[in-house]
Amino acid sequence: MRPSVIPKSTGIKHIFDAFGYSWDGIKVAIKETAFSIECICGVIVLVAACLFYFLDWFSMPQAAILVAAWLLVMATELLNTAIEAIVDLVSPDYNELAKHAKDLGSAAVAVVVAANCVLWFFFLLDAIIDVLDCMGEC
Repeated sequence: MRPSVIPKSTGIKHIFDAFGYSWDGIKVAIKETAFSIECICGVIVLVAACLFYFLDWFSMPQAAILVAAWLLVMATELLNTAIEAIVDLVSPDYNELAKHAKDLGSAAVAVVVAANCVLWFFFLLDAIIDVLDCMGEC
């Protein structure tokens, strides 16, 4: 039986405990379809950003921004999943406010995904303009 109050750790043990809790959260999240898809997309974003950097289409800061922005999508999805879990715990029956909470969490993920699309659009547009300028000068 788990104790009702878990004693708090301190010092270096606290850092290791915190890492363990984070890892436990990742293991829970990876079972969620949305988070799994976002992990796959994250790998694609990482590969594409690196590829475009090596092709000199993106600068290092641009590639880093795109990868970091996708990590924000994943962090937002983790928070959305946490909200959904809490709502399901406290409101197992249908409740309009519970639906609003879940919908707002989902909307937060959609906004961060949209921000990523805007970043990709402008970075790619800038790269295409650079390529077209080079073709005109060559």
